[in-house]
Amino acid sequence: MATLKEDFEKLLEQKLDKLKSKVLPRAVVNETYRSLFEAVLKGDWKAMAKILDEDGTATTAKVMTIGSNHFAVLEVATMAAQDELVENLVQRFPGCCKDVNRSRALCYAARGGRIRIVKALVDKVNDKPEIIADALQFVLKFPPLQNEVIWYLARRTTSPPTGTLMVGLIFAGHLDVLLYLAGKYPGHLGSIEVRSFLEFLVLMNRYFRSGARLNFWEKSIYKCIPQCLVDTSLDNFKDANMDRAPFIERCRKLKLRHNCSLELAKRALAEMKSNMGAPKMLEGLLTSGIVLDAASRGVFEIVDLCLKHYPELMWDDTFAKELIKTVVKGRHVELFRLVNAHTPIRSLLDSLSMNVDLMDAVIEWSSKCVSPDVSGAAFVMQRELQWFQVSPLCLFPFLLRSLISIYTAKVYYFSEGSGSQQLSFFEMAESSRR
Repeated sequence: MATLKEDFEKLLEQKLDKLKSKVLPRAVVNETYRSLFEAVLKGDWKAMAKILDEDGTATTAKVMTIGSNHFAVLEVATMAAQDELVENLVQRFPGCCKDVNRSRALCYAARGGRIRIVKALVDKVNDKPEIIADALQFVLKFPPLQNEVIWYLARRTTSPPTGTLMVGLIFAGHLDVLLYLAGKYPGHLGSIEVRSFLEFLVLMNRYFRSGARLNFWEKSIYKCIPQCLVDTSLDNFKDANMDRAPFIERCRKLKLRHNCSLELAKRALAEMKSNMGAPKMLEGLLTSGIVLDAASRGVFEIVDLCLKHYPELMWDDTFAKELIKTVVKGRHVELFRLVNAHTPIRSLLDSLSMNVDLMDAVIEWSSKCVSPDVSGAAFVMQRELQWFQVSPLCLFPFLLRSLISIYTAKVYYFSEGSGSQQLSFFEMAESSRR
């Protein structure tokens, strides 16, 4: 009977044999145009021009084949990164040439960051504006991102951004480009569903100031960056890059991203409210869970904007209860101050059941709740006790139960040289005195 080890070795051998027997597509050069192919790789425009003058069909002929894909001389020159050759070659093409896949050539050039080739090809595809949008969406899928190419394609687009392109720009971190397109084509951010745009912004909580974790020096530099360098109303995102220290430039880009994300959220809510109407938009916010998800992730900006646009959200008892419990569970101080300032929440805090739920949320502690500004077990305990102080305690039996829970609650922390330890609050207090 075969053992588990023998079965695994047999399976591994079968996989290797399958990989060895698999024939990968290889590049095959058309022998008729081999001299043209070699001239392209060498960057010899004189030799190329001579061949193209002698054979008029060589411009659109299939020079190379890889599997089922055929490549003309323009695509070969693009993949070989021959900028000057492509610029000269494009001038020989008529205004509309169906025998050459210009869309594929533009995508290859954009992916490689060849801005000269991109500019030469874009001027030839004005009759098909969707090709530019396809190239912009294509380049977002492959790292490293070519910022100069992305900005050029965004400025040359003549069609509104699709939902797929918006999501691609969000995930790629190009919120400045998306904000530019939103300003160029107003009204399209609200043309998609609530879940399709705002939820993606909520998922990227690090794009907001409340989700950024900055150290002391980064916070200091962040505050000192002038607003003119990150003003989203000036349309100068690309031109604002100036010579400065790398860490200052990183902070500037971070502040620009925060401003862009906030401005995008504002525009999205305003456009959706205008397109969908207040009742339907309010129902979408309640059913989709966007506000609660933003609160759990600590995205202060999204919650604040939603409550400003729709203050009636706080008058829904079910939603208000879930919101305050979510904020307390996540230990989000700024969000707690924001939510606690609303009158309906103050009325809810008078109910016994709400007090029980809030204290349960306080007791439900997790290591994820530790703020980056709090270091050391004693400071963590002090912060936790502050949450108990702000929570409403109105009944003695309930207070007694809470104190027992404090005694049994466990806090995990890492101390240098001791590894992971598990201590109660009282044990932490004793260790802090030593």
